[in-house]
Amino acid sequence: MISERIKEIRKSQKLSREKFAEKLGLSRGVIENIEYNRAEIKDLYIQLICKEFHVNEHWLHTGEGDTYLSITEEETLANLLFSLTVTQDPTLKETILNITKLSTADVCIIKSMVDALLDKQKAEHP
Repeated sequence: MISERIKEIRKSQKLSREKFAEKLGLSRGVIENIEYNRAEIKDLYIQLICKEFHVNEHWLHTGEGDTYLSITEEETLANLLFSLTVTQDPTLKETILNITKLSTADVCIIKSMVDALLDKQKAEHP
């Protein structure tokens, strides 16, 4: 059933009903009603789930095929850039815009610094 597959997606993302609903712009109650098959699953909800979590809509309806769509590096970058346009963090926006004005050599230096910070973060929080 589609309600079971939606629950499977939520659990595979390690999200509570509340957090899953939040990512979709829905209420926890809507997700609970869907998972317990107490409400009709609107096409809008299916579209939101597929878009937000890159779920194969055919799989969601039928259980056939791959659960997730493969995402190219370019699509990932496009999604991140879109997220940047709606972020409320002015420092992040300004930093990204300023990086685009730097030379390739300077961008490589920044990349090395970011890589080092990520390695440090991984070591501190494995």
